[in-house]
Amino acid sequence: MSMVRIHAHPLIFSMTKYILIGGYPHKASDGGKAIYWEAIEGFPEPVNVLICLFAREQEQWGKSYDEKKQFFTKNLPKTKLNFTLAKEFGFVDQIKFADLLYFVGGDTARLIRGLERNPGWKKALESKTVMGSSAGADLLSTYNYDLEYFKCSSGSGLVPVKTIVHYESDNYTPPIGWRNAYKEIKKYKEDLPIWALHEGEYKTIKI
Repeated sequence: MSMVRIHAHPLIFSMTKYILIGGYPHKASDGGKAIYWEAIEGFPEPVNVLICLFAREQEQWGKSYDEKKQFFTKNLPKTKLNFTLAKEFGFVDQIKFADLLYFVGGDTARLIRGLERNPGWKKALESKTVMGSSAGADLLSTYNYDLEYFKCSSGSGLVPVKTIVHYESDNYTPPIGWRNAYKEIKKYKEDLPIWALHEGEYKTIKI
């Protein structure tokens, strides 16, 4: 899991590309293939992928990192990819060498704490492609409905939308009142588009 210091390719996009995923890309009808192709679109090979697991406990990082690499290679078998695991210190420098940054899901508060140790991380994302799944999508949005505390919360504001991830999933105990969650986020603060994303569902925006 050592970092390979490879310079990112010259800028491909004039804007930052964001891909917000409702959760578990492999639960998409195609196993996530469209999501991964969207993520590497426009980059020459090898594509430099930085996987950020700040949302999870460090004891889980090794296993989760291997799983995410396997999902990429399974869906992009003919694409040359260089993978790097994000570190909680020196993260901004790592972003400089990445084409694609993937914020993996987990605990949003834990993810935010990790990013707070890295001032300037938002600026470093300019002209990159940035994926966020579940907690990662909530992080990137302006506001989100927190499924752990059943309340509306603020994200980073990088993508001017309101998110509800894992939308209509039946995997929660107690069950989530999805209609109520939608109503709550709709009336929360300013009026913004609502992205209620099901498992494996994603939306893309360039800003």
